[in-house]
Amino acid sequence: MRLPTRITPQHPLRRIVAAVLIASAATLVGVGAHHTPLVSIALSALDETLYDAFYRFRKPVDRTASDIVIITADESSMKALAKEKKIHWPWPRSLWGQTVQYMEQCGAKAVAFDLVFEEPMSYDREFGQALDAAKIPVVMGTVIEPDGKPRAFTPVVKFPP
Repeated sequence: MRLPTRITPQHPLRRIVAAVLIASAATLVGVGAHHTPLVSIALSALDETLYDAFYRFRKPVDRTASDIVIITADESSMKALAKEKKIHWPWPRSLWGQTVQYMEQCGAKAVAFDLVFEEPMSYDREFGQALDAAKIPVVMGTVIEPDGKPRAFTPVVKFPP
């Protein structure tokens, strides 16, 4: 097949070439803006604002029959535990260990914590033992350092071989 030496204005390949050039130029502008300090800050703020706005306008979906359950440690939970059980934030690690055991007994397939346990606290040993005893996967949140390594995890746990 011989390629035409000149693309006429009516040639279908002309639109494809134009689309590729426009997409390439837009990509270069976007990547360049992402790496420009002041522009990247403004774009990040705009992105977060738009994300929040679109999230608020989304249609609520009933997820009560979902396979995923989210347990939150929100302000009302903190007040309720403080009032009823005299347990104040930060909650003792033994409570988190009991939560893992309870979730496992309720049939959870896995538990994920969106919390970081990096400061040593009382009951770290009990928490580590509860994590070790769990027969389901337990995923822990962590902070990643600039060198790519995770920060230390305070409760001592045994890692599977």
